[in-house]
Amino acid sequence: MQQRNPIVTDNLTELVRQNGSRVLAVPKGENQVRLYYPYGYLIDEAALPEAEQCFNAVAPVAKQIIAISSDEIGWFHNECKAP
Repeated sequence: MQQRNPIVTDNLTELVRQNGSRVLAVPKGENQVRLYYPYGYLIDEAALPEAEQCFNAVAPVAKQIIAISSDEIGWFHNECKAP
């Protein structure tokens, strides 16, 4: 993959490949997420209360959402246990 699509930019907040694909680190907060129109979204620490607002902000536009966290009581727990 490195030979076919070399990395053009690699820093703390952005990874860009030669083919134009980008991975961005977005600061926490639903208003920060709304600045972008993401194809995919990865949430770390999804059990935190503010993660629900970020999830709701990105859900209408993202094709894929991956949420990672411990199973704590709250919105993430309910989402994982939904039938």
